[in-house]
Amino acid sequence: MLFFSAIPDREGIAQIVDPAQLNMAYPGRLIEHSSTIVLQDYLCLSEFSRENMPGNGHSEVLKLLAKTARADLDPWFAQCLNEQIEGGYFPNSQNLARLRSDIVARLANYRHQTEMVAAVVDMSGGLNAALTGALLKAAGWRVRGLTLLGNRNCPASAQAAEACGMLGIDHLDLGLSVGYQAIFAALDAVSTPDAGTDKINHSDLGARLRRMLLYEQARGLGATVASSADLADFGLGTLHLHESAGDLAPLLDLTRSWEVPWLARATGLPEASRNLTDGFILKRRDGADIRVSPLEWDIAVFALADAANRHPRAKGAALLDAMGLQPSSIPRWAVEAVWDRLCGTWTARLGPVRFKQPSDRLAVFDRLDERLFRPAVLCRTQADLSFPTNLNAAATELCRGLEDRGMRIVTAESCTGGLIAACLAEVADSSCVLEGSFVTYTASQKIAALGVSSQLIEEKTVYHPEVAAQMAAGALKRSPKADICVAVTGVAGPTEDQGKPPGYVCISCGLQGKAPLAQEFQFFGGPEEVLASTILTALRMAHGAIRGG
Repeated sequence: MLFFSAIPDREGIAQIVDPAQLNMAYPGRLIEHSSTIVLQDYLCLSEFSRENMPGNGHSEVLKLLAKTARADLDPWFAQCLNEQIEGGYFPNSQNLARLRSDIVARLANYRHQTEMVAAVVDMSGGLNAALTGALLKAAGWRVRGLTLLGNRNCPASAQAAEACGMLGIDHLDLGLSVGYQAIFAALDAVSTPDAGTDKINHSDLGARLRRMLLYEQARGLGATVASSADLADFGLGTLHLHESAGDLAPLLDLTRSWEVPWLARATGLPEASRNLTDGFILKRRDGADIRVSPLEWDIAVFALADAANRHPRAKGAALLDAMGLQPSSIPRWAVEAVWDRLCGTWTARLGPVRFKQPSDRLAVFDRLDERLFRPAVLCRTQADLSFPTNLNAAATELCRGLEDRGMRIVTAESCTGGLIAACLAEVADSSCVLEGSFVTYTASQKIAALGVSSQLIEEKTVYHPEVAAQMAAGALKRSPKADICVAVTGVAGPTEDQGKPPGYVCISCGLQGKAPLAQEFQFFGGPEEVLASTILTALRMAHGAIRGG
């Protein structure tokens, strides 16, 4: 259900719209409610048949996601859902069954390796809380479910007690009404008016008080605090890292629209406890309210992420246009609202802001913890091959440019050690443009693998523009299917080498059949900063070369 009292135009300026016009555009969808127009059920998900969404995966997703048969999912959202199912954003039952087994195994390993046996869960969290308790119990934890509500008579209190009984876990109902009201009144009396408000936010304060009580209960039991937050909580900014994330968050990577309810069904939670939230009411900058369902939220976030990867230079309205969102359309208003919420909550997802020093002191603790103290289940077992967003954007832009021109690229790298090629390889479908890479770290390899003149190296050292140019020429000669080469040689640091200061880098770029051109650069910062600057500059030089710049 979408609520709005004013509709923004293309520039985001609110425009009052005649309800009769909307009834013509969306017949049967509108009702009037006081001064607010309600677009009823336009964004609600309906029951889809196999004909609507071909394939078992599609119908399975939609059957579980469906909440009403009164209206169809908007065509733009339906198309995105199709693409995202195919792209693996909504995994099938086989993969989800493996996911559930993996979560239970990791929780069991964590319990065993840390010698922790008990966990406390705030059961006021509905479906998520029940699922968190069920997964912990399946992993052998002793679970205590707490009900921390200001009103014991509200339905959530009875649902929490029922869930604990069904799961066979301890339940403790802490009535907080009197204590909450006393604290609220005391703080209201001393709060300082700010930005037009004269009272504290009782909802936020209540959440913090519940968190404090949860940790006190855990301390008394020698237990860990398990959070029931999911991916939607993370995106909406309702979860603050290092403040309210708890000690253990098994659902944090899971979507509320699909993975959480699927796991709840597979875990045997009763149908009544698996009811999803009706949606999120988001506030747009023009003051209008819009209700977005969990499914629409997930689709919009994934679509924004995909669009940002496909169009690395597009932002704002240009990115929304590139997503096929028509101005003054329902899907556009919904995605704009998701955008605005993400924009206003990024600090909550980041955690404490810190500015990295040339010598990363926190990394010392990270290495110590991983080497000596963390349980094995938390230690890294996969290489972190992700690149910063500006490098990924430059690599994506270069790959798209090469693909449009039917060209392939080869790299010849010294100080970057193959990172330019790795950055290109991270781009989706890069295999159609990336021919390969020569990593020639030593002078002897530059001579043997690329045919760089030994006399040149002896006279000029390996850190010279002519060496970079010969590296590019040699790579192209040995890669007949490549159309362009970018080559780098330089001193990443932290100390000088062969008379060249840290940050001195030579980059050459050449097209097949043409003499490569080379340039000298002086980058600043530590080795990581120098390498990042080198990669970015090399990618941009290559993109400029294929464009004739």
